[in-house]
Amino acid sequence: MSMTNAVLLLTAIIAVGGCQQAETTEATPAAAQANTTAEPTHPELRAALLDLRERDQAARGAMVEVLQRSPQRQGGQFEISDEDKPIMAAVGEIDAESTAYLQEMIAKHGWPTFDMVGEDGASAAWILAQHADMAPELQAHVLELMEPLVEQAQAHGREFAMLTDRVRNGRGEPQVFGTQFTYDERGVQRPGPTIDWDTIDERRAKVGLPPIAEYAELIRTTYGGDVSPEPMPLPDE
Repeated sequence: MSMTNAVLLLTAIIAVGGCQQAETTEATPAAAQANTTAEPTHPELRAALLDLRERDQAARGAMVEVLQRSPQRQGGQFEISDEDKPIMAAVGEIDAESTAYLQEMIAKHGWPTFDMVGEDGASAAWILAQHADMAPELQAHVLELMEPLVEQAQAHGREFAMLTDRVRNGRGEPQVFGTQFTYDERGVQRPGPTIDWDTIDERRAKVGLPPIAEYAELIRTTYGGDVSPEPMPLPDE
């Protein structure tokens, strides 16, 4: 895994931390009200998902620390010491375990809803899917499963939006919500190519994401270095 891809893998950490209070009424249709106060119907799934998320975030937290102390070459590549390489490898190991668990879980139960595993359990499942880059077909399938659940207020619109960008990014397609950042030739972190940039903040607000400038600042304060909210150009520009 390249260090540029490593940074993309980390994006969901700050996305979750930065957007927990950003849900809007537009992101949850008034006609669909979920009962999120009841006990989850599948507590064993919730416990397993929360455990995997905790391990995922611990591995990525350690990875952030490695990136922050590692020299950075032009173009965004990091020089990782031999001592730190096991820390970087641990991310791939938890991703492989989480991906296998998600595949088994979906085969048995479908995608977990708020009612099944609580909002925290559902968000945990999402972040594991967000990090399943080695299984793009799984990410695309999860996106299909989540879409109707957003309308039913059984999944978060912001999470569906971020996974949408993740899947499109993996396919080499422009993003819709500008959530995936990458390095340009000067080593500046910027949103990857994104459609209809003039209305980006309107789309983000509808799914509960903060304005792109605020999101870029969150990335800067988390990782350090130069960050710009200006997107990379579309392929035909």
